[in-house]
Amino acid sequence: MHILVMGGSGRIGKLVIDEAIKRGHTITALVRDESKLEKKEGLILVKGDPKVPSDLSPAFTPTPDAVITALAARRQTDSPFSQPSAESPPRLMADIQANLVQQIRNSAPTKKLVVLSMAGCGDSRDGLPMVTKLFFAWSPMRHQLVDHDLVDTETRKAREASKKDGGDFDFTLVRPVMFSDGDATEVKVWPESGSGVGLTSKITRKSVAAFMVDAAEKEEWNGKAPVISN
Repeated sequence: MHILVMGGSGRIGKLVIDEAIKRGHTITALVRDESKLEKKEGLILVKGDPKVPSDLSPAFTPTPDAVITALAARRQTDSPFSQPSAESPPRLMADIQANLVQQIRNSAPTKKLVVLSMAGCGDSRDGLPMVTKLFFAWSPMRHQLVDHDLVDTETRKAREASKKDGGDFDFTLVRPVMFSDGDATEVKVWPESGSGVGLTSKITRKSVAAFMVDAAEKEEWNGKAPVISN
C-alpha cells in the first residue's frame, strides 16, 4: 500500500511513517521543511504547505491508496495546554482538511482518509468525565477542540458528497485520550460517545500511530470515530 502522510514531521506523524514502513508500505510525506524528516528507504518527501491547495497535488503522485493526517494546531509552547500560536488562526486545520478531501475526491483511486482527532471531539464529548469536559471548556485546549470539531464536519460532509456522486470515499476519525510515552501496547476501542473512558485514561503515541495504520489497512472502522486508549 502507498500512503500519503500529512503532518509527517510532527511527533505522531513520524511514528506513523516508521510504523507504516516497518509493515512494508511506501510513504509520501508532504512537509514544509524537509530537514525535519530523516530520509529513509520507502519514503518520498514532497516540500509544500498543506494550507496551499496547489501544494497538495504533487503529493498525490504516485496516487496514494490511503491518506493519514496527523496534523495538529501550532501552540506557543510544546505544552498541550498552551495558547495557540499566531500561526494557528481559527479553522486552520479545518481549512486544510477541506482542501485535502477535495484533492482526495479528485484522485479516484484514493478511497481512505484516516484523521488524528481527539477524545472530546464531536459526539464523544458527552461521554467523557465531567472534570474533563470542564477542563476542555475553560482551558486553552478549547481552541483545538473547536478546530477538531470543524475537521470532523468537513470530513463527514465529504463522505456524504461522495455517496451522492456514487463515489466510495471513506474515513476513520481516530480520537485518542491523553498521550503518554512508551511502546505500542494493546489498544482499547471505546464507543464513539466516549462512554466509559476514565478520568486518567492514557495512550502511548506509538499505540496511536499503530492504530492509525491499522485503520488505513482495514475497513473495520470505516465511517467511524473510535475513542481509543491503552
